[in-house]
Amino acid sequence: MEFILLPLIAWCAAGFIKVVLYYIRLHRFKPMEFFRYGGFPSAHTSLVASAVFFAGLREGFYTPVFSIGLALLLVVVTDAHGLRRYVGRQAEAVNQLREKNGDTSAKLLKEQVGHSWWEISGGLFIGVFTALFVYWLTR
Repeated sequence: MEFILLPLIAWCAAGFIKVVLYYIRLHRFKPMEFFRYGGFPSAHTSLVASAVFFAGLREGFYTPVFSIGLALLLVVVTDAHGLRRYVGRQAEAVNQLREKNGDTSAKLLKEQVGHSWWEISGGLFIGVFTALFVYWLTR
């Protein structure tokens, strides 16, 4: 059961931290920050990292399960830093063009959908810490 709950716990922890940091930064409570793409920490990274490292702790770090999970984690991290950051930059350029041309007919595109290495590292830390904590609890 912990294999199913652990990633959700890590994802919720990252989302909760986003809400708290938003409140500290802007002195406004905005619960929807929980679901926001981008920002510190990376919730996607924490979700996958927690499952991968928990599998490594429980099944072993030299197993096919850990290897497949590590490959998935690397895909998530490179996607978050690479592709999704570029999508955010593209959205920023499109929004600027729309504003320059006076197009206000549609909602602006979300610009912050990717992550910096710092934000990804935060997600990795939360994922690994959550995995270690749940492993310690279930031993």
